[in-house]
Amino acid sequence: MTENLLKRQGIDLKAGGEVVAGSVVPSLNGIVREAFASCGLKTNFMGEDFPPPIPILYKNPEEVGMDRLANAIACIELYGTPAIIVDFGTAITFDVISPQGEYEGGIIAPGVEISLQGLFSATARLPKVEIDVPQEVIGKTTKEAIRSGVVLGTVSLVEGLLARIKEQIGPSIVVLTGGMGEFFANQLRSSCIVDPYLTLEGLRLAWKKSG
Repeated sequence: MTENLLKRQGIDLKAGGEVVAGSVVPSLNGIVREAFASCGLKTNFMGEDFPPPIPILYKNPEEVGMDRLANAIACIELYGTPAIIVDFGTAITFDVISPQGEYEGGIIAPGVEISLQGLFSATARLPKVEIDVPQEVIGKTTKEAIRSGVVLGTVSLVEGLLARIKEQIGPSIVVLTGGMGEFFANQLRSSCIVDPYLTLEGLRLAWKKSG
C-alpha cells in the first residue's frame, strides 16, 4: 500500500532516499518505519533520530509535540521573530517564538470539529452544520446560530488570545497554518501570513540542519 501511494505521487523508489517525519503518536512510529522500510526507505523521526534544532523553554520539553516544533523551526527561518503560530488542527494551538528564536510555549484550545462534535453529542436535537462564513452575527435559525457561534466564536477566541499574547511579548509576526488556516485568516481583523505547508517545511529544515 505504501509503495502504491508513493508511486501515485510520482516518487521514484528506485532512486532510494530517506523519509523525515514528526510524530505525536510514538506508539505508531515502528509501524511507519516498517512501512517505508518495505519500500527501501529509511525513516528519520525528529525527536527520536535527531533532535529538533531549537531551544525549548517549556518546563518539560518532551511534552511539546513535534508538529509544533516543526512549525516553529519553519517560522523562524521563513518569517522571522518574534512570532505567534496558530495551527488549526484537531486542536487550535498557539505557539510563541521569542526574538532570540526560542520556543517559549503556547496555548491549546479545542478545534472547530471538536466544538461541533461536542454540541451534537451533548444535545441530540441540534442539527449538524457545515462550516461556512455566517451572513449575520445573530442567527435566525438554529443552523445559523450554531454556525455563528462556532465560526465567529473561534475568530473571537483567536483574536482575543493573540491580543493577550502580544500584551505579554509585544508586536509579533502571526502565521496561520493547518487545514482551516486560510478560512480563518479571511475572518481575522489583524494581518497574518498563511502557510499551509509550514509543518512539512519545518521538518525539512530540521533534517537539513541536523546534517
